[in-house]
Amino acid sequence: MENLKKMFSVVFVLFFVVPCGATQQDLTQVYESFSRTLGLQAESLFEFILLDAASIGGTCGEQCAELSYNQSKVIVKATGIPELGYGGGYYLRTFCNMSFSWVRTGGNQVKIPSTWPSLDSPLVLPKKKKWSYYQNVVTESYSMWWWDWTRWQLELDWMLLHGVNIALAYVGQEQIYREVYNYFGVKDSELLATFDGPAFLAWSRGQGQFGNAGPLPIIWLENQVVLNQNITSRMRELGIFPILSAFQGNVPKVLASLYPKHNISNGWMDSLDPLFTNISTHVTTKMIESFGANTFWEADGWFDLQTGPWYEQLQNEAKGLSKELEEQVGCLNGFTIPTYEEGAKRAAAVFNSFASVSPNATWIYQGYPWSRVSAACDVFTLQKYIEGFVSGVPKDSNGNPRILVLDLIADYNNKRWSLWDNLGGKLLSGAQSIWCALENWGGNVHVGGDLTYAFGQSQAALAAPHVVGVGLTPEGIDNNPAYYELVLQSPWLPNDTSPRQFLVNWGIQRCGKDIPQIREAYSLLFDSIYAPGTPYLFCCSQPTYCPTGIPEEGIATPNYNTSALYAAWALLIEAAPICNSSSTDYDMVDIGREYLSMVPCVTAMNTVNNAAKNVTINTTLLNSSVNELLAVSMDVDTLLGTHEGFMLGNWLQSARNIASVQGQGNNTTLADFYEWNARAQVTTWAPILSPNQTGYTGPTDYARKEWSGLIKQYYAKRVEAWLETKLMSGSDVTLSANSNNSYYTAVQGVDCNFDDLKQVHCIGPQDICIPKLEMACNSTAACIGFNFPGGYLKKGCDNLVSAATSTFYFKQGHEPNLPSYGCDSTHGLCVQMKNGTHKTNSCDGECAAPPTLTERVIKLSYEFQHDRLDPTVIPVAPTQDPTDVAKELLLKYKPPSNK
Repeated sequence: MENLKKMFSVVFVLFFVVPCGATQQDLTQVYESFSRTLGLQAESLFEFILLDAASIGGTCGEQCAELSYNQSKVIVKATGIPELGYGGGYYLRTFCNMSFSWVRTGGNQVKIPSTWPSLDSPLVLPKKKKWSYYQNVVTESYSMWWWDWTRWQLELDWMLLHGVNIALAYVGQEQIYREVYNYFGVKDSELLATFDGPAFLAWSRGQGQFGNAGPLPIIWLENQVVLNQNITSRMRELGIFPILSAFQGNVPKVLASLYPKHNISNGWMDSLDPLFTNISTHVTTKMIESFGANTFWEADGWFDLQTGPWYEQLQNEAKGLSKELEEQVGCLNGFTIPTYEEGAKRAAAVFNSFASVSPNATWIYQGYPWSRVSAACDVFTLQKYIEGFVSGVPKDSNGNPRILVLDLIADYNNKRWSLWDNLGGKLLSGAQSIWCALENWGGNVHVGGDLTYAFGQSQAALAAPHVVGVGLTPEGIDNNPAYYELVLQSPWLPNDTSPRQFLVNWGIQRCGKDIPQIREAYSLLFDSIYAPGTPYLFCCSQPTYCPTGIPEEGIATPNYNTSALYAAWALLIEAAPICNSSSTDYDMVDIGREYLSMVPCVTAMNTVNNAAKNVTINTTLLNSSVNELLAVSMDVDTLLGTHEGFMLGNWLQSARNIASVQGQGNNTTLADFYEWNARAQVTTWAPILSPNQTGYTGPTDYARKEWSGLIKQYYAKRVEAWLETKLMSGSDVTLSANSNNSYYTAVQGVDCNFDDLKQVHCIGPQDICIPKLEMACNSTAACIGFNFPGGYLKKGCDNLVSAATSTFYFKQGHEPNLPSYGCDSTHGLCVQMKNGTHKTNSCDGECAAPPTLTERVIKLSYEFQHDRLDPTVIPVAPTQDPTDVAKELLLKYKPPSNK
């Protein structure tokens, strides 16, 4: 480890004599990046030249790229390396029909033409504002935590192609804090229990969480700091300004006992305490030692606004406020907006604590806390506080405060969350801001959004003098790439750009060919999921996509033209073999997932919910409706399993592979730990630590995913747990007297254990499967009956058991003598069978109450999270052709109007 530190120290000393505004000899990594992307030597196609804006001339403005063609080479001239990257990417997208997206969303579509297209005359691409920003502070935890250097290189290549010039570099900071806190007397054992697990580090870095899914292995800390040295070094080589973490006051709780005279409460330190400044200067010094001299530093407050490094709980009575003013300033669960003076002194304390070590520092501040207050409090009182806050930050040579506010959810079509135009732009009190598109919470799988609104708002913001750029701030990436592509390109696009035409062009670039099916398909997508007025992505898993939901708990319903969506899916299926592109395949699977989830699955879920409403539950109807719901869910699971971008298996395998990257390939305990983190995050978020745990400890389902393997092995089992709970709820349940064939007698709520002859697979509604199973049993002399669901033919029934979700079909003459009542020891259920009615109750207190739905889900979540990857159960790679599967499902779920 020490040798690695020394090696990187030498690298940084050599590098930092060259400023971030690179000179001509610094373009090696630009060529290597394009070479990696294209799979050929980029020098044979491109010549990259750095010039100042005046030398380029024309419509360049302060930042631009210029494309021209000379002697079989594309000449890209630009004012900076990120502009070179955007210019080269623009040529490949616009003239060569290529596309560049995140790996799990289809990756790069790169078809090398036989002849590279030429340009008749130079083309200047002006950029409206300086900054193109990337990442939310939680993006790394939801989408990037398992990445190695190979994967990070691809992401940095993607940033270059999109002109990103400022981005978070948050990897590896735990090792920095370890060294600092060791210096202040905190032991490793205490510190490692403070850090969250690797999939949750964002929340122990500054959001008031301690030790969730930990403890963090030391080898993780040591490996990640080296990884971030690679990342920050490459960023600077590509002209991307790294943003490092500044100290923001969250500390190990044990620090309060080590320093009892200092103002530390519940893991937070008051920013006005001298120890805050002491720790902050040590953190900044160590960051620079490890990752190099830096300009941009991010520090944010705790997001629930109840406490934090520069927020303090102000007691209204202590301030002598009138009752009227108390009601005005008190809001949002009792939070009180601090005063102008409080904002000024706390902002000054935080800024000066890191700027004293990094004298050219600029503060990056996620404006989310202000957005929340703006949406729920008196905005004029908030503006006064922000004015004070901004006044506490010194100004640069141009008179601008040295703070950049990320307007984190500016694309939300409820403008109260947007900061840039609130109070006519005065809310930010002179601070410059970056207009950002969030659109995604928790890395949920999603496609769609109002492209017209997002683009229109970005253009309006870029015209405002205090808005200095555009950024992407999704909580999770690897979804909805067209939406983010439009936003990230928006500073470069003309104001009159048609979002519809942009989407059509995007589809052509994803395919690599300009064919009618693609043009029509993406135009239909604009008329449906991307249409003007389409609501913003629902937050925080409520409501949720149908295949991941539980009956009676609310699901998302379509708010767009589903006929247009179905037609677009059909065209993508037709186009996919022509395109022969993983990117088009991704879109085809994604649109199929959207349609199946929003139409047939919603219909099936509504049927289940209606059947469950009856005072007397018809179990035949309830079972058949649940079977139909599960059948649709299994079809969604099958479709998603045809593309690696929608598979749980490769997510889990990637998590396990971290151990190998860290040189611990034989350490199954370490690999199991990483997989446990991965499984927990996408299910209950905070891990279930005991099958008998009482309630959840985190935002369960917040990071849910519509992924193959996750639907089949987790979400479907929750639906089955709901059904079992419903059937044991004490409601009267009507038995069916017999099946469609009177030769069989159907008995609800029982099953015959053991004595299996064979299983007859049938996934579908009861009216289809029962005749099939009866025929199979009739043709087998030894068969005395079968169960459903399950489809097991039985040769005997010596062990009759209660099974709330099962119906057993007895062949005539083999009906058992059913008990009048009995306790089911597994479920704590009293079973009474009398007069064709199956009742569940307490048997006069003889049986324990059956488990609740929450108890059942906690138990199955615990089992799922503590299971380990078996590729025969959860595949890690596709085994079926996506087009073949999609064709079959397209016909199976054709809407009535199309039949």
